[in-house]
Amino acid sequence: MVFYWRLRCAGSITMKKTTIIMIGVAIIVVLGTELGWW
Repeated sequence: MVFYWRLRCAGSITMKKTTIIMIGVAIIVVLGTELGWW
């Protein structure tokens, strides 16, 4: 949580980029796992 708050204080632009990257990685991992099961 501390790291999250630091990113939020760093700037909205940086926060948006980090959030998009994290969501993108999460989606890739989820899709990869689901495709792997099939």
